[in-house]
Amino acid sequence: TPDIILLSAGVNDGGVLGWDLDGTWQEPLDDLTALLLAIKSEAPGTRVIIGSVPVAVEAILGSAAHVWTTMYNLLLPLAVRSARDDGVVCRYFDVFGRIPASMLTDGLHPTEAGHLIAAERWFEALTTVEPSLPPTLWDVP
Repeated sequence: TPDIILLSAGVNDGGVLGWDLDGTWQEPLDDLTALLLAIKSEAPGTRVIIGSVPVAVEAILGSAAHVWTTMYNLLLPLAVRSARDDGVVCRYFDVFGRIPASMLTDGLHPTEAGHLIAAERWFEALTTVEPSLPPTLWDVP
């Protein structure tokens, strides 16, 4: 059983749903809640860090994708709070918020440099949740 799970999920649902702005981000949030409850059931005590998703670049993917991903990120902390109220040991962390649009290859997926920023953010999230982890365990250049 894992001690900690790092999770970034939901944005593909937006694309599948056609970036519909008529409240369709609720379906991915419900799916996330169901996943978190399943983790709680299958691996009680496992801590889950839910990371933000990249915000779609409007100039490449259009305004609907940009608004959808922005709205989804704004709603993620509420979904995390709701899951915590249901007994899931989880927290939200803004992983992708510091990645500039120029580091999103297709307007959504990070370049190698973008992934390095995301990795640093995941590391920060992980060491915030579990500060007792020895720094030498993580040989980050």
